[in-house]
Amino acid sequence: MFEVEIKARCFDKNSFIEKIISAGAIHVETREEVDMYFNHPQRNFAETDEALRLRRVGSKTFLTYKGPKVSAKSKARLEEETCVENFDSMQKILYMVGFVECNKVAKVREVYTFDKIEICVDSIEELGDFIELETISEHTEETEEYLLNIANSFGISEFIRKSYLEMVLEKRLGGLV
Repeated sequence: MFEVEIKARCFDKNSFIEKIISAGAIHVETREEVDMYFNHPQRNFAETDEALRLRRVGSKTFLTYKGPKVSAKSKARLEEETCVENFDSMQKILYMVGFVECNKVAKVREVYTFDKIEICVDSIEELGDFIELETISEHTEETEEYLLNIANSFGISEFIRKSYLEMVLEKRLGGLV
């Protein structure tokens, strides 16, 4: 299965939230997330377009692998995720087997459901506000078109294929990434 996601900068968060709620989106939750990204000891994930992420959401922890992007339109990519009992222990294990922490991204995420998809309104530390429309699918091209049509119905037409990690690194390095 592939995570198919489109992302855009959000210039007026309150207006966007009003628009999606009036269209029928349902607020699921607001949560703080801290994502720690790790690099492989034998290959550079920035070069292979992969990601290994340890995410803390409240008392829950998730370990996620994301494969290289498979589309030029969206951020469609293979994703495998599992729940981990203890964030600190998993972090230590990753260090012990040679993985290196490469960066951290912190955000407040407002999650909505709308017509079989998840809409996230994210406030990213250091970057500002963004919108993500995403779902899991085996049919990436059809799903991309579906997400793009929904985005267009909400007035979103300029999309970003970079991950939050890529954008944070780019900002910190002065646009050198």
